[in-house]
Amino acid sequence: MIITALLAAYGQIAFVDCDVRPVTAAPVRGGTVLVEGRRVRAVGPDVDVPSGYEVIDCAGRVLTPGLIESDSQLGLVEIGLEPYSNDAMPMVESSVRGAFDARDALDLRSTLVGVARHHGVTSVVTAPTGGVVEGQAAWVDLVSPESLYADDAVSGPVALAANLGQFGGSMAGMSRLSAHAVLRAYLDDAAAYGRNRSAFQRGDLYGLSATRLDLEAAQPVLQKKIPLVIEVHRAADIRAALRVAKEHGVEVVILGASEGWLVADELARAGVPVIVDPVSNLPFQLEGRNNRGDNAVRLARAGVRVALSTRSSHNAGNLRFFLGNAVRAGLPAEVALRGATRVPAEIFGQDDLGGISPGMTANLVLWSGDPFEPASSAEVVLIRGERQPLESRQTQLADRYLRRLGLTP
Repeated sequence: MIITALLAAYGQIAFVDCDVRPVTAAPVRGGTVLVEGRRVRAVGPDVDVPSGYEVIDCAGRVLTPGLIESDSQLGLVEIGLEPYSNDAMPMVESSVRGAFDARDALDLRSTLVGVARHHGVTSVVTAPTGGVVEGQAAWVDLVSPESLYADDAVSGPVALAANLGQFGGSMAGMSRLSAHAVLRAYLDDAAAYGRNRSAFQRGDLYGLSATRLDLEAAQPVLQKKIPLVIEVHRAADIRAALRVAKEHGVEVVILGASEGWLVADELARAGVPVIVDPVSNLPFQLEGRNNRGDNAVRLARAGVRVALSTRSSHNAGNLRFFLGNAVRAGLPAEVALRGATRVPAEIFGQDDLGGISPGMTANLVLWSGDPFEPASSAEVVLIRGERQPLESRQTQLADRYLRRLGLTP
């Protein structure tokens, strides 16, 4: 009785006659995908639809995993220039901010959530910024506040963020040298703290570079439970970040990597994934002077796992257009889609997300056409098997002004 009631609440949905792009398996044209509760039950060309399922006739339209924005402050910022609605960058002097946990300030009722979801983004990684050690990142499923899953939509920490590039240096004495010294001291002190918490509590560990909460935040990184995400852009800075990882025995992800193509082979040999903006093609500042539009293409060809990102909160919904531009630059379409689905899910330890296979969480999007085409739109969005509203502040404003112009009933 309880199981039956739960299935009725969560829904049983059958997508039939779909162009299924599972990412975790070969594409299936004319396929059927069954969703039961919060998970995918079956995928294939000859799947029978049990009685009682809601049937959605895709008529050949495209079904993909929900898109994942892997670098944002979504839920932490509403109006960037209004300090009291911007919790993404705390205005404190310390360059070590490991204790800052994105989960503490996240707002699922942010207008940015509905806008991103409207464009097929079902999950984001959101993190504080500022400092050399910036804080702990959270995983956020973009469910509506009324969702069955609203209470556990946010999880983490899934990473610890750091910055060793131009910005990180500016937060630590205007030099990359001091930024590296700050991060090394932090990791060394956190390791010493982790080996002997009792000595710390007695006051026998002197001169540590951070507070207890900051030192605790590094423990999952030192234990290789979560990665250290380091933002760097210059090829030289990427090499330096790889040295830090090797010295301290931690797993890293390189964020930004504007000159990543120059050290693509080294990144591939180290097995280090990168998160890049695929439309960034100009030297936006001195450290990205060798930036180029096919950076993601060259990294992928070298064997680097590449996650694609808008690196934005307000424009996270443009992620699919960024993927389209990556394809224009030469990235295979299946690699581009994987870069905004399965790759970020793997990077941040979400093993059952980013694909359409039996047993995986049903974060799915049905598109009106090719998801990389501007004329296409998300028609059905499922997060954890639950249909989500596609209304957003943008659609509300559009409806308001269309009515004023007499263009809608």
